[in-house]
Amino acid sequence: MTRQLKIESFDVLLGRRLKQFRKIAGFTQAQAAQRLGLSRPQYCNIELGRSGLLCAHLWKLAELYGVSSDTLLSRIDRDWLKL
Repeated sequence: MTRQLKIESFDVLLGRRLKQFRKIAGFTQAQAAQRLGLSRPQYCNIELGRSGLLCAHLWKLAELYGVSSDTLLSRIDRDWLKL
């Protein structure tokens, strides 16, 4: 029996990180979306990996969440982000 490797897209992984940082920062999806000038469904699709993220939005989210854009894009220390 072979084991299948689950490969997730970059958008899915980034969306998961954004959700974690949003929760840590204490924002709702609606609040984050408003800061970006997006609707809540548009922002929700970004967190679900269904939509990509513009660089300008990435920079605004990094500022909103108090981290660098590099932090949002890099691997995460899972112990630090336990929710």
